[in-house]
Amino acid sequence: MGQYSMQIWGVSGSVLDAIQQHWTRVCWLAWVRTYPAGLAQAILRNCEVAVSTSRALEEGVDPASHANQRGTPASRINFLESFWMATVGGAKSLGLKVGQFSEGYAFDAIVMDTTLPDSNLIVWSDSDTHEDVLQKIIYNASRRNISKVWIQGKVVKENQ
Repeated sequence: MGQYSMQIWGVSGSVLDAIQQHWTRVCWLAWVRTYPAGLAQAILRNCEVAVSTSRALEEGVDPASHANQRGTPASRINFLESFWMATVGGAKSLGLKVGQFSEGYAFDAIVMDTTLPDSNLIVWSDSDTHEDVLQKIIYNASRRNISKVWIQGKVVKENQ
């Protein structure tokens, strides 16, 4: 994983090794499950909406204002920042020990199957970086891609 990704997820040691071993088939994501907020109760969809909304904020949407006088400069975020806000950032702001893979934190996670036929989630293991895979998951994954879910360390969903 890239350095930025490890900071986002707080991944280290044997957990990181396990993630890297299975990366071409699945992608592990930390998630804040207790307090979903935003347009939908789907973390990946909210990440996508946050990126789009930040772009509208930066560019401005008031047609009555001249283009160079509207918008909020430097308010654009990218998919990594939106994912961080939805996991680690959201948990920190609420004082919760969730949202990252670290000792003492609740193990809440999902496994995304990137090999489903007829899926919009296509990963090229020989050329996609881990950041590319996360971006594809945010923009292209659907419920069908979720193959396993843990909440508080217990498996609550598992596709056979």
